Amino acid sequence: RRSSVSCPWPRAATRPWRGADAARSPGGGRRRRIALWRSPSQNPGVLIVPPSLRRRAAEVEGWLELERPDKALAKVGPLLDAPGARSIGLYFRVRALVALGQLADALRDLDELRPFEADPEWLDLTEAWCLKRTGRVGGAAACMRRLVERTRRSAIGWFNLGCYLALLGQSDEAIDAVTAAREGGGPFCSIDDFVRRVKLDRAEVEALALVGAFDSIAAGLTRPQLAVLLAYAKIDA
Repeated sequence: RRSSVSCPWPRAATRPWRGADAARSPGGGRRRRIALWRSPSQNPGVLIVPPSLRRRAAEVEGWLELERPDKALAKVGPLLDAPGARSIGLYFRVRALVALGQLADALRDLDELRPFEADPEWLDLTEAWCLKRTGRVGGAAACMRRLVERTRRSAIGWFNLGCYLALLGQSDEAIDAVTAAREGGGPFCSIDDFVRRVKLDRAEVEALALVGAFDSIAAGLTRPQLAVLLAYAKIDA
């Protein structure tokens, strides 16, 4: 009976497994059972690593977890060259290219990866992230519109859509998007609560402040005052 390791999205834990061990997604802390080999139509959203390439996949994933995308990129070749492992190879290469700032190359790999029935939310979020940072904010907003049209209760999709719309100067739509995100994930208690729950860069948060997205939790500050305050806040890019 043929078997392979399946890699759950959005982050694949591809170390060697024993028997019916479970794969843990380091990003979300979820655990998924390792399934026997199935065709993509039987097992959508799961990338398959052939047994002969498990060790290589584990090595590439390990370098990514150690924040050495250069090492991961140097090791991913055999996965990309094997027809049965190209999808997981593309996934790893996208992560490495994004970490190295090679966003145009990452976008090309994302286009090739979409037909493999991977996690569409991860694909949309990653594509939008790359587009925004290459100056194509309109394209990033289009990615988030696609995400929220498909998954109406995606809080992260609405958050990001609101930020991109704010950067585009579409104030009313930006506020509507943040309101939809709040309804999906619960109201914000303060600016600190927003920054802690929503992983955005400084420019995106400041754009939201200037269009009035934080008026209800601004503690009496004007929009320009709030933007200045956020300029000195600790916000991870």
